[in-house]
Amino acid sequence: MLELLVETSQLSAASLLRPPLGGGPDDPVLAWREAFQLMVAPEQPHLFRAVPFAQLQVCTDAAFPMQAGWVPQLRRYRDALWIRGAGALYDGNSGLALPGSFLSRFPRQRQTPHCHTYRVDLTRPVTAFPSFERALLVPFALCSNFGHFITETLGFLWPLVDPSQAAELIGLPTILSGCTAGDPAAQVLHSLLRDRHAFPVLEADLPEAVHLQEVLVPDPSLRLHASCSSTHLHTAAAVADWLLQREQPDLSALPAGEKLFISRSALGPETRCVDQEPALEALLAEQGWFIFRPEQYTLAEQVAVYRRARVVAAFEGSALHGLSFLGRPECPPGVVLLGDQPSPDYFLQFRAQQLPGFFIQCTRLDPSSDRPEWLRPRLLNGSVQALAGIVAALAGAF
Repeated sequence: MLELLVETSQLSAASLLRPPLGGGPDDPVLAWREAFQLMVAPEQPHLFRAVPFAQLQVCTDAAFPMQAGWVPQLRRYRDALWIRGAGALYDGNSGLALPGSFLSRFPRQRQTPHCHTYRVDLTRPVTAFPSFERALLVPFALCSNFGHFITETLGFLWPLVDPSQAAELIGLPTILSGCTAGDPAAQVLHSLLRDRHAFPVLEADLPEAVHLQEVLVPDPSLRLHASCSSTHLHTAAAVADWLLQREQPDLSALPAGEKLFISRSALGPETRCVDQEPALEALLAEQGWFIFRPEQYTLAEQVAVYRRARVVAAFEGSALHGLSFLGRPECPPGVVLLGDQPSPDYFLQFRAQQLPGFFIQCTRLDPSSDRPEWLRPRLLNGSVQALAGIVAALAGAF
């Protein structure tokens, strides 16, 4: 009898299943990468080719359509439950994760890297937990990594610079998800909140679970691998203005170079390094470029340097997101981006800022390294002298 069941099942599957109707995977990020590589590939591997951003925007627009008129909202929830390390807020009645209370990436919010539980089993009423009467939640407040701070964390801070929200935030405890006191940018976030009369609260100082009688949760103004809005640029520019006013860096002690090369060569072996970058820096310095190492300057000083630059060149890296501090400038600097497989996030940002520029595919992965792709050393495809000549020549295009 068992053999008959197996035989019937196999015959049914073989005869009744129909082939797919067609269509590949619906993955805008993959589609962008494939289209991008086709557009930037040089005719010969050892040659360098500069492709204008305006040309590359075709594939960016196709994979990530502009969301005209979209603005983030401040969500309001009642009787929510905060649980340490959960990465989300939960409805105090159903136990379901509340929309917008967790970090998400990619189109359709496909990736939620810090939220792994979308429902909790409530064994006690939500009122049985210690509570805040009102609070503000920053769903992702990572201050240990500049790249994430300047993109995803800043993406949740727009209510702090929005005059229409200022009065409502006064006196609110502000839960900073993922932030610890020793993080490099934590002091900046603390000072910004205190200047807005809000009270930062670290997760370590809360009990295991907290009842939030009323909680405000901002939509992200930026989502990695998905979108960068005008609200995000306005927030970045406002924070930059606040930094300059607060710290008032000595401009006379800062480089005033119109041609800026953002260097990665001093970041250390744990980061992604580029073969022959020091040699490229030396050649550009001879032609009047200032070799800028952002990690050696305060955030306010970095803002001041970027605002005086006419052209910025760099290998792909998170320091380029620091250009978001410019907002959408009336006289934007030109950008020369070097690399091989850059993230679409740079191009989403540059599109929103309307920055002119060029991309040069000039590196490849080091095959001798087994590190993850984003950390693997890069090798230069051709002559460093030829690359320096192209970068220097492109500076005259802006």
